[in-house]
Amino acid sequence: PPKKGQDIITSIDIDLQIAGEDAYGDRQGALIALDVETGEILAIISKPDYDLNQLTPFISHKVFNQIEEDGAWINRATQGLYPPGSPFKLITSLAGLRNGSITEETTSFCTGYFKLGRSNKPCWNHSGHGELDLREAIRLSCNVFFYEHSLEIGPYLISDEAKFFGFDQPTGIELPYEASRMIVPSPKWKKERQNISWVGGDTTNMSIGQGFLQMTPLQMACFTASLARGETRTTPTLIKAPHGQKSFFKDNQPIGLPAADIDLIYEGMERASQAGGTARLIQVPGIRIAAKTGTAQKRTPKGTLHLAWTIAFAPIEAPQIAIATVVVGEVDESTGGGTYAAPIAQKVFQRFFEKNPVSVFPSSNQP
Repeated sequence: PPKKGQDIITSIDIDLQIAGEDAYGDRQGALIALDVETGEILAIISKPDYDLNQLTPFISHKVFNQIEEDGAWINRATQGLYPPGSPFKLITSLAGLRNGSITEETTSFCTGYFKLGRSNKPCWNHSGHGELDLREAIRLSCNVFFYEHSLEIGPYLISDEAKFFGFDQPTGIELPYEASRMIVPSPKWKKERQNISWVGGDTTNMSIGQGFLQMTPLQMACFTASLARGETRTTPTLIKAPHGQKSFFKDNQPIGLPAADIDLIYEGMERASQAGGTARLIQVPGIRIAAKTGTAQKRTPKGTLHLAWTIAFAPIEAPQIAIATVVVGEVDESTGGGTYAAPIAQKVFQRFFEKNPVSVFPSSNQP
């Protein structure tokens, strides 16, 4: 006989959920918005989706086939495995700051490509960015800066940094079938999996979020929330926490870098969200936003998919909300994170701060 269960109050903010869904329109992808301090999920979107009402009292062949054709059965937020693209440059930055290969004074000169052996590895800006430091490399998402310094850092330290933030493990969200086959590669991993030696090109590819890397949008959102707090782990939850209850994140610890080093990353991310930055379309008047955009490619049997990424948190001075969003382009369609993903995140930020006004803090980090 049925028994009345306990009440469940979810953490979903329906206004943010609707804002994100409307912003996606007909595009494919995923978005997760998290409360930075508690890990509560404020919005979780997977596109394409389907109407649950069509699944009851039974699923017709027509409905099943349509969902199958759309590829809507998969929850892209928790099950989609994608290369993270340029947002992963923040992991490379942290690894470089940790081992001293990158400092506030470190610079690179970008001519539009980086010579590695006999090949030229391109920057996305083929005209080059000129001389730039870490903050400007993040603002402009310069590939050459990270190619060059990743070879000094080495693949194991970059891999270890990603594992430090939990990219090799499921997040532990209370949903079934969360992806568990994420990939954080290393020379040892490649030798065991493919019986092939690691080469410099593998390191430079990993440094910009390409190559063998695979992770979920939810993992990217958790990383963004952790970075906003200066910590390493965020356990996401769909359950609204009792007011005043302190969150406990398993295996969480401080990033362990001087505040000045972490501020370099924050400053680069804030510059990215301002005029001239790659994430400028994410701006919300009066709100200081730290953001990182990117574009990645994923080969499929049908062709190459271009993935437009944006991760961001706000406000910088007292982070409340973290967002990760990815837009999956059509086969062989070119997409950019700043053009396709940032405007979607902007709609969610805008709705959040309409509901949760904050005092205006003027930005001190103009590009």
